[in-house]
Amino acid sequence: MLNPLPPTLRSATPSDQAFLIALYASTRQEEVASWGWPAQAQDAFLRTQAQVQQRSYAMQFPQAEHSIIEIAGRPVGRMLVDRSGHEIRLVDISLLPEQRGQGVGTALLATLLDQGRRTKQPVGLSVARTNRARALYTRLGFVAIDEDPMYITMRWSPC
Repeated sequence: MLNPLPPTLRSATPSDQAFLIALYASTRQEEVASWGWPAQAQDAFLRTQAQVQQRSYAMQFPQAEHSIIEIAGRPVGRMLVDRSGHEIRLVDISLLPEQRGQGVGTALLATLLDQGRRTKQPVGLSVARTNRARALYTRLGFVAIDEDPMYITMRWSPC
């Protein structure tokens, strides 16, 4: 069932740190659980990896807008968008498991593509080969322009 309430964005703040760590963990929990580690070791690993990812994004995309995705005032995800280059770059979009497949990502990406249309800028992203969101990106008109063993770089161009 699609979410009847539209997603909204607000700027991320330091008080969102615990949510962002939990969100990151939700995107990797299944993979890490398959390693057979004790729960405490999994939690420590996921917390550390979330912090490493945040630092990496901050270094690579210092001007990116870091937003918390909310539905009815409740945080359900995050979105990082960098507009400092020749394209609008979707650095990352992550949703809590219960929000995936509910139209939230589609709505946010449609807004980003509208911005690209208005400014005549392409929208670019990289996606892990195993990420289910790849099908969404393709459905929205993104095409693969480069790839490596782990990631596919995709771009949507305004018409």
